[in-house]
Amino acid sequence: QLADIEQNASQEFIELGMDPVLDFQEILSIKDHQDRVEKLGRMIGRERSRLEAKESLIRAFFEEEYGEELLTNNLDDGQNVFD
Repeated sequence: QLADIEQNASQEFIELGMDPVLDFQEILSIKDHQDRVEKLGRMIGRERSRLEAKESLIRAFFEEEYGEELLTNNLDDGQNVFD
């Protein structure tokens, strides 16, 4: 089930024009340094949002599978599910 969600997310990622290769090609074509930095900042923000959404999904499946108490006991120290 999680694999299907990731596959769908990957397809949506490309359909929404979020292909990282195109983003980096755009950065290379931008002449102004400030504009390149701003583009990179937007890319980082978008990737951070994507990873936060993924973490939320993993947490939801983890809670469903193992219970909320186990999840909170394991992640109270500020770790994320990828640690």
